Amino acid sequence: MRRRPAKSAAAVKGAAGRRRAGLGAAAAFIFLNAVLNADALAAGAEWAGLLRPAPELLAMAAGIFALARGGRRLPPLVQALLCGLILFFSLFRVADALMFSIFNRPLNLAMDPLRLPDLAFLARTLLTPERCALALAGAALAAAAAGWGVWRALGALLAAPALAPRAWRRVWPALLLASLGAVQLEAPVVASPTLPRLVEEMRFILDMDGVRRADLAAIAAARERAAALQPDLDRLGGAAVLLFVVESYGRTVFSHPDHRARILPTIAAAEAELAAAGFSMCSTFLDSPTAGGGSWLAHATLASGVRVETQIRHDLLLASDLTPLAEFFNRAGYRTLRAMPGTLWPWPAGEFYRYGRTLTAPDFGYRGPRFGFAPMPDQFVLDWVWRNEIRGQGRPLFVEFILVSSHTGFEIQAPYVGEWERIGDGSLFSAIDPVVLPGAWRDPGKLAQAYSGAILYQWTVLKEFIGARVAADALIIVIGDHQPPGPAAGGDRTRSVPLHAISRSRAALAGFLERGCTPGLIPDLPPPHRGMEAFFWDFLEDFSRGGGRRPRAAAAGGTQETTRAGLTPGG
Repeated sequence: MRRRPAKSAAAVKGAAGRRRAGLGAAAAFIFLNAVLNADALAAGAEWAGLLRPAPELLAMAAGIFALARGGRRLPPLVQALLCGLILFFSLFRVADALMFSIFNRPLNLAMDPLRLPDLAFLARTLLTPERCALALAGAALAAAAAGWGVWRALGALLAAPALAPRAWRRVWPALLLASLGAVQLEAPVVASPTLPRLVEEMRFILDMDGVRRADLAAIAAARERAAALQPDLDRLGGAAVLLFVVESYGRTVFSHPDHRARILPTIAAAEAELAAAGFSMCSTFLDSPTAGGGSWLAHATLASGVRVETQIRHDLLLASDLTPLAEFFNRAGYRTLRAMPGTLWPWPAGEFYRYGRTLTAPDFGYRGPRFGFAPMPDQFVLDWVWRNEIRGQGRPLFVEFILVSSHTGFEIQAPYVGEWERIGDGSLFSAIDPVVLPGAWRDPGKLAQAYSGAILYQWTVLKEFIGARVAADALIIVIGDHQPPGPAAGGDRTRSVPLHAISRSRAALAGFLERGCTPGLIPDLPPPHRGMEAFFWDFLEDFSRGGGRRPRAAAAGGTQETTRAGLTPGG
């Protein structure tokens, strides 16, 4: 037999080089595919999600192999552009997945980057300076490592066609067909293409004028509707109205098994105690315009009757001449007050809300420690407002409390003080250990416990305050601003929040009951739920002459002072 001629050293070396180039290109492709699929981990998927074929990378690789003909290498500028594109796609997809996971909505490229300072402030309040520095350093290191890795992987991918142009020329059509097929295949084994989402975002940005026109039209329609109602709040009969907006108090409290098991016994006990004190109660759910955060959107919706789901509509609303809820109370002769312990600096938006007095954190003179996001415990806030703004006042009163002890964080919570008379300037909290659950966001079970604990604290404080310090025909409204962030909300992906109406005057609750509220403090109404903006219109119609069918609220007894203020003279 004739022996095959031995391969030359150069041929052997060339074949080995091609094998190494092929293996390098395969490894580079897997790495780049994982980078583009980083959103799978952000969404809580398994590590196997990194291996889903990314249509963008298949198309890029096909383009690389198609253009690199005749052994040519593409210029470094192309490599730089592709590197930037891959990093941008990856970052966009991660941010989009996080927005869905935490806030139950997609990323908005036009508006969300403007909230980065707020996110930085939140991180600063929830983390120690050392942990903040470590987080920043870790983020910078991860970004540098990702950039370097993508650059090197693209280099390996770009070098492969030059070593075996004929072989790679047969690869790129297959990659092109695979990328087209991946786009068409709607299955979890294939990553969703980024381009349609980017096109959606670009359409929104290019149609900003149209968005503003639609928002202005919605605001104008609400202004005309309110003018047609001519609300005077006469049917309140001068009864005090206390509105408690509870941070992160969402429907998950009643739908998530862990939350239900921990919280519902306390709410049921509060219902029994308040009923024994002569209060009637009813509850429902409303659909908040936001979830996981963005409390200011919910506050604007409650105050205006306009559904405020975007920052654009929020800013246009605050610049409008629409009459907010507090102004109707002002016109009816009420003293109006808003307590905002989570606001650390002057509040320019107050010009729109038109409260007679707005209290921010510096106004309370608090001398104790902060607890996570909350600069002071809500128990201190309620006690301070009672002692300094409510007790002894005979003028009709409308107070909105923004309760922030249940704000996102949940790992550090204020302790409850049984003897309210000891609270004073809050300095006693420095001598009481806080409730601490470190690492809650890394452990779903511990996170559920931490969130439940925050809501239990709020209900303990509210029950004691209402039972001991609210009397006569006062109307109390307790409502959540939004669901907690996705990991704490569990499987409840609605935007619904509870609303509770409480009063010793049954007539004050008539409208709520007619609209299907569940008697008691545990609502039982399946979704879909009415929008939160409906509260504004329902309230004006229920308590204004000619605006509804409700009879005038009857006083439940007491002196002239307690009847007008709706509050007991002592505490």
